This record gives sequence, C-alpha cells and structure tokens, in this order.
Amino acid sequence: DICNASLKCTGSPGRAGTASDDGSLDVDDPDRRESFCQQLRFVSNQITLPVRICMFLLFSKMFTVESVISAGSMVTKNRYGWAVQQVGTLGTIVGCLTIPISIFIGWVSQYREDRVLMIWLMSFAALGMGLLIDVTDFVSTETDTYNEGHPLAVGPYRYIAGY
Repeated sequence: DICNASLKCTGSPGRAGTASDDGSLDVDDPDRRESFCQQLRFVSNQITLPVRICMFLLFSKMFTVESVISAGSMVTKNRYGWAVQQVGTLGTIVGCLTIPISIFIGWVSQYREDRVLMIWLMSFAALGMGLLIDVTDFVSTETDTYNEGHPLAVGPYRYIAGY
C-alpha cells in the first residue's frame, strides 16, 4: 500500500482495480489477503506474553461482569419469584451506584497506592462473589425454588448484597 505523510493508505501502485466499480473492496484479491495475514502476523509477534495475559484477564473480567448482570433478571425472576418491576429496580440501583463508586475510587486512588487499592477492591469483589455461592444447591431437595430458610442458602437479601 502507498501511504502519504498522514499515514492514509491509498492502494498499491499500478493497481487501480483493487476496488470494484461500486466502491467496495475486492476481497478475493490475493494480494490484499496476504497483506492482511502479514499484518496479523506482525501484530501477533509484537504482543509480549505479559500483554497477552493482561488482555486475557481483561476479557475474562468483562465476560464475567456481563454474565452476572445479564443473568440477574433470570435468577431473580425464576428463583425468587420477583416481578419485572423489582428486577428493574435492582438494575437501576446497581446502575446508579456505579458512577459514584467509580468517582470515589478515582478520588481514593490519588491518596493510596494502587496495589493497596487493588487489594481492597479485589477483597470486596471476592466477598461479593462468595455471597452468591449457594452451597445448598449441591444437595437435592424437593422444593421448586431455592432452599428457603436454610442458613447457607442464598436468599434475596444475600443475593442483593452479593450482586
């Protein structure tokens, strides 16, 4: 590809036919496919192991958070019999708490070391995840819902605290 000073690529020299008449790119062009594969190889070679690990952990975190939030409505409706309004209220409260908590963490990070702050945040996250684990589900019971009344069962209040 030919790139000008602003790094905008305009195509290969002498190859005016890389785009069709309607302006779409010719995806069957073997030069373009080879160039794309070369770019992927170049990027793959430049990413170090620590960067790959960080990218995997970031993806895992985002996937987990989205899974918990997405499953919230199904869990509360099916397990606890909540109405749609109650599920919506929980989502609204969690959403409204997100920004003030983020602002508070940003403010605290100016006065505390990052590693200390991360230890505290990871501890709170582990506590919340621990509250969501219902060990009574591993024991067979004859109820249609959760093991209501059992001290180790995750009831609605414990679910909200862990959510």
